[in-house]
Amino acid sequence: MRVILQILALVMLAPLVGSYLGRFHPLGDSLAVFRPAMALALLMLAFAFRRWWRAGLLAVALVTLVPILWMMRPAAAVDAVVTVYQKNLLFNRGDPTALIADFRASGADVILLEELSTANLPIAEAMRDSHPYQILCPAHSVGRVAILSAYPLSDEYCAEGAGFTAARVQHPAGAFTAVAIHLHWPYPFGQETQVNGAMGELAGMARPLILGGDFNMVPWAGAPGRIARATDTRIAGPIRPTLFVKGYPLPIDHVLAPNDAKVLLERRPRLGSDHYGVLARIGLVDR
Repeated sequence: MRVILQILALVMLAPLVGSYLGRFHPLGDSLAVFRPAMALALLMLAFAFRRWWRAGLLAVALVTLVPILWMMRPAAAVDAVVTVYQKNLLFNRGDPTALIADFRASGADVILLEELSTANLPIAEAMRDSHPYQILCPAHSVGRVAILSAYPLSDEYCAEGAGFTAARVQHPAGAFTAVAIHLHWPYPFGQETQVNGAMGELAGMARPLILGGDFNMVPWAGAPGRIARATDTRIAGPIRPTLFVKGYPLPIDHVLAPNDAKVLLERRPRLGSDHYGVLARIGLVDR
């Protein structure tokens, strides 16, 4: 029995180690989605062993889980200068009345949208009284990505078919570049190719940047981190699941804010979508 348990532990360790290798192959990012589950399984399995095996497995599980739990830690309140609402609408959603009311109640300066399908276009139209400056970009097969802003936009950029759109928001507290992005699912789907294609454009955009979108990837994996490093931003927290697939929690909707800005992320209700929204309150620093 001891040998069987040891083999089982080693078999479970292999994909956990692989989940850190996304920089070498995109399969690593796909495995990273299940990193918390694998670490918890090792944590429970550790108690079937004694001494060194137990200590080793406990150490591996804790080293894996602590950074993820740190991303989920509560954050202090922020004196917000900019408020950004990120939302995957769901391309075939129903009545948007409650969602539109939540957009208005949030006080968002900028609303970043994905899956803005033909059926969802009335949502953008309904927001024109408060957010008249809009980019609706056909950047993704399941619907447009969009930026709705209460303030004028300049330097508008629509990467058709590439999954993102961007514009300079002329905010009273200082201009910033807003990016709405929708990534494909990870390996074996097209996320890596899409990210590689977008990196040059994103890295060259005027600072500071605020990005929001459905990244279809957990924040501790490679793709969101690569984009954050290229844009001088960090993934805002606290992290919470924004999509449940067969009950499995996935924090895949993110807002990325400037490295030196204080940010508080709040999860908003699903309101007819399969994704929760996220509202980022950002205290931009003087520049």
